[in-house]
Amino acid sequence: MWKKSKCRSDTQHSVYIGRNAAVARIGGRIFTGFIAWLLWLAVHIAFLVGFRNHPGVLLNWDWNYIFYERAVRLILPYEKL
Repeated sequence: MWKKSKCRSDTQHSVYIGRNAAVARIGGRIFTGFIAWLLWLAVHIAFLVGFRNHPGVLLNWDWNYIFYERAVRLILPYEKL
């Protein structure tokens, strides 16, 4: 027999859509656009492990936001020479 697990209701959800765009539901209120995007950033910075990671990640996100820089991430087949 399966035991019923205790269910908890989540009252907070946030979804990152793109640059300056997100959707967040906190409490019973729905936020969209730039405000939800800022809430998403705050939540993800707050849940980083270790205090020293917070400023580094925030600085990296700021730099990438201002200068539109993204590292190229390619997975290419390995060619033997």
